Amino acid sequence: MNKKIVYLIYTLIFIVIYILQLLNVYNFKNILLIITAALLIIAVLSSGLLTSGDRMRANLNTSKNENRFATTNLFLLLAIPPAIVLLLSYLSLPF
Repeated sequence: MNKKIVYLIYTLIFIVIYILQLLNVYNFKNILLIITAALLIIAVLSSGLLTSGDRMRANLNTSKNENRFATTNLFLLLAIPPAIVLLLSYLSLPF
């Protein structure tokens, strides 16, 4: 994935999170926690970590594996900004 696109996505996510905090959205931390958990669950499910070892060994097609890991990386990258904001908000840092 292009790094400029990733940085743009990160910037947009942080701007949206900051605007939500400025507007004092009700249950802001709970919303972020749900979003982060959902993205991490999707990343784990798309990685195939929960599939059996036999199915992993039987699936030796590299293009499918590469596509699966690209999807996993995308969802892991998207889960990082809300996780950082959650950590900062629970540590009571001014963000």
